[in-house]
Amino acid sequence: DYCAEGYLCELNTTTNKYEVFRGLTGKGTETEPYLINNLSDLVFFRDHVNAGKTRYNAPGVWVALDADIDMVSVDWSVNIGDDCNSTFDGIFDGKGYTLSNLNSTETAQKTDYYVCTGLFGAIYDNAVVKNFTIENVTINTGEFTGNNAAAVVGFAHSCTGSVENVNVIGNVNINAKNVTGTAAIVGYDYSGKLTVKDCSVIANQGSVITGAAYVGGIVGYASSNSTLNGNTVNNINIDA
Repeated sequence: DYCAEGYLCELNTTTNKYEVFRGLTGKGTETEPYLINNLSDLVFFRDHVNAGKTRYNAPGVWVALDADIDMVSVDWSVNIGDDCNSTFDGIFDGKGYTLSNLNSTETAQKTDYYVCTGLFGAIYDNAVVKNFTIENVTINTGEFTGNNAAAVVGFAHSCTGSVENVNVIGNVNINAKNVTGTAAIVGYDYSGKLTVKDCSVIANQGSVITGAAYVGGIVGYASSNSTLNGNTVNNINIDA
């Protein structure tokens, strides 16, 4: 619970005492979402999701950007929902802000066959990702094999939610030559009813997306129940 404005109390099960820690401000509702103000907040949120915690990651919980964020100083090879098991299940609203210089270089083969690389490695259930821009993306999965790589969402697993009004612009270089299901917005949509709408890829000259198979600008692989509307792609080479 909240102990003071912006601070949370959590029970330490070892000492059986409540301790104060700094969390994201907000209440997780549509009108008062949990807010990400800087790169430290974004990394904190990622680690929270990957640890399987639910305060900032559960169906119906809203998280929002509250500023533009430059990601140049961090290697995003650990993604939000990194191993395809600790998925993002909530609502992420970018509020029109920009995340710039997303760089991900895989340095170790993950434990399962799913690479799940992107800003969000994997989303699930009725998750929603919307309303932001990623400017300049470099993803390199090296010699590693597997499925699912994209700038925004690597893997949508049994997802009935949506990815909407997300733009990928600037220098876009996704080198995932041994990865199946590769794109700029969603790499692989598996067995769901995902909606991808009003998204765009507007790349600089020389930008390229490379994958083993199922490679696209917006979506690499879309299930038969997917809905794609109002999406545009400009000036990017696709190599499968």
